[in-house]
Amino acid sequence: VLTARGGLASHAAVVARGWGIPAVVGTPDLTVEDEAITVGGRRLAAGETITIDGGTGEVFAGAVGGSSVIVPEAATLLRWARELGIDIEAARADETSAEPATESDETAIPAPTGLEDVLRALLIRGLVTLDPLAVAVSSDPDHIRPLVDQLVDDGLAESAAGGIRLTGAGKLRSLELVAADRERIGADRAESALEGFHPLDLRMKETVTAWQLRDVDGEQALNDHTDAAYDAEVLDRLGALHADAMAWLDPLIAGLTRLGAYRTRFERALALARGGDQRFVASPRVDSYHSIWFELHEDLIRLAGRKRSDEASAGRA
Repeated sequence: VLTARGGLASHAAVVARGWGIPAVVGTPDLTVEDEAITVGGRRLAAGETITIDGGTGEVFAGAVGGSSVIVPEAATLLRWARELGIDIEAARADETSAEPATESDETAIPAPTGLEDVLRALLIRGLVTLDPLAVAVSSDPDHIRPLVDQLVDDGLAESAAGGIRLTGAGKLRSLELVAADRERIGADRAESALEGFHPLDLRMKETVTAWQLRDVDGEQALNDHTDAAYDAEVLDRLGALHADAMAWLDPLIAGLTRLGAYRTRFERALALARGGDQRFVASPRVDSYHSIWFELHEDLIRLAGRKRSDEASAGRA
């Protein structure tokens, strides 16, 4: 990931850390165009290969070879795992699964949903597979599969690259739904809601960054989650933010009931995170608190009649 804006707490950095991929964010001499970028005075067309070093912040044209070295401490742990018969690769596969963890009845997601819910979710998510789409609309794959099939038959959605996305006609229909929502609650209220979200969003970024990084001997390092007290403190911060965010969200739900699905998903993610599943704080591989938060932000931006690029230019995305 290479961005012209943002910092350690930006959504791009948070998602990159969640995926475990390198990122260089807030590059001062990077200009992003529709079909090219200019970085360090060099213009590169869309489709050209670049290599970035997330540790040093360097950006290289073309593919730069590299190597991976297992540090001695990790090599020892891997040897012990082999001796004990622990399947590390199976553990990794389980960790990166997109399937939600088993939840209790108190956090189960209800099934009812409709075509309009699926259209809105596809507008927010872009290209998505069936399982995460079902979670996004508080439903299950078996329930929404015929709805997706109907959207495809109606020319509003299409299969692409192993997922589902809106067609041009589908995007227009979805934008009509957003416009109807804006009219229902009023344009002024929609803009006020987005403005009220900004201070909460700042706290969210700070909380998730604290979850992913922590100070070690005066320097920031990846949080290895070995300090239970530190993690508990961050989860308490997330819980306090959740209480404030729901107090802000509830009046909006009263005027636009579909937003209640976000509350359901937030409460489920928080419960699973507090129950010990660390993925549900910020991992993009599951319906984590941060993933839901990002979708809500996108929803609010569209509801207010703005674009994420507008928010980015104002330093709020």
